[in-house]
Amino acid sequence: MTGAPVVADHETTTAQAGGTASLWRVVKDQRKTIYVALGMSVASYWILGQLGEWVLAGCIVAGVALGLLFGLAIFRLIALVMTTMPLLKELKNQ
Repeated sequence: MTGAPVVADHETTTAQAGGTASLWRVVKDQRKTIYVALGMSVASYWILGQLGEWVLAGCIVAGVALGLLFGLAIFRLIALVMTTMPLLKELKNQ
């Protein structure tokens, strides 16, 4: 086996070469997650609204939104750490 890293053919690999993890980049990379969260929110209003449980639907949507917000924040933090580590190693070697 060679020492070359295995890299998937995806846009996020370009950020590892020394770019920074911007908020727009994180949102762009997580758009499927955002679509699922939006679908869950619409479904909760649609289903629970017909049953007269508007407060429960609102609480579920708030929970989904908070989970999405915290999940994107954690992904951004991980992306920042992963892009910073190679830079620190390079600075250490110089």
